[in-house]
Amino acid sequence: MYVRSLKDTPIVPGPYQGIEHRNLANAESGFPEFEVIYSTTEKGRIGSSHSHPHSAHVLLVLEGSLKINTTGNKSFDVPAGSVICLRPGEEHEVVNTYDGTTHYLVVYTPPR
Repeated sequence: MYVRSLKDTPIVPGPYQGIEHRNLANAESGFPEFEVIYSTTEKGRIGSSHSHPHSAHVLLVLEGSLKINTTGNKSFDVPAGSVICLRPGEEHEVVNTYDGTTHYLVVYTPPR
């Protein structure tokens, strides 16, 4: 069993300005099967198009809203309380469409 406080988890700068992560569970905490990250994205920030070739992942929006743009010009609005699931290798871009900071959980399996 593993319990970790969000406030006691160090902030790790994301790959883009205005995006931060907190690694809640991963191999370092004894869970090599998955990775859980608490993320925040500032208003208007965009995580450029990318994929995770070997990992499926789930984004659960806790507060705010995101837009997920995928290949083929498909867009998905993901408001608070919603989840989006992406298959390994699926190209996507994450955009904060909320008028403030969006908070969300990301789960990768297997870990990146």
